[in-house]
Amino acid sequence: MKKILFSSLFVFFVFSLSAQENIPSSAMNFVSKFEKAVLGHNYDSVMTYMDAKYVKVQYKKLLKKEQIQFIDEFFGGYENLESSTGFINTTLPEISGIELYKISALEKNQYQVIFKITRNSGTWHYNQVTLRLYKKHFGFFGARG
Repeated sequence: MKKILFSSLFVFFVFSLSAQENIPSSAMNFVSKFEKAVLGHNYDSVMTYMDAKYVKVQYKKLLKKEQIQFIDEFFGGYENLESSTGFINTTLPEISGIELYKISALEKNQYQVIFKITRNSGTWHYNQVTLRLYKKHFGFFGARG
């Protein structure tokens, strides 16, 4: 039984690494810098990591430049990714930790990024967003509407 469990974990680990191997280092660096900005809890700083088109549609047009609402809603996510249960809204000041859980290519210059967000309470959830390279600039976008 232990041998099967170890083999399964090893295959999962290798698959996870290989999925992230094809991600450009520039994208990984952007993600790393974003994580540091999030832990700084500065809304203006986090805002600079958002996709320009996403900012135009979601922030400027839909939310009428409500920056706190825009950023806080970006960090919502599920406690359980597979069943999409336990949706959690988290404000930027409530975030005590953020780590890259998974990144995978969607199409040319677009990547699905899943962060594990830890809150000050010690609870956590997954935040699934998209990273896009557009006109030589990376930017994140999340849910719309």
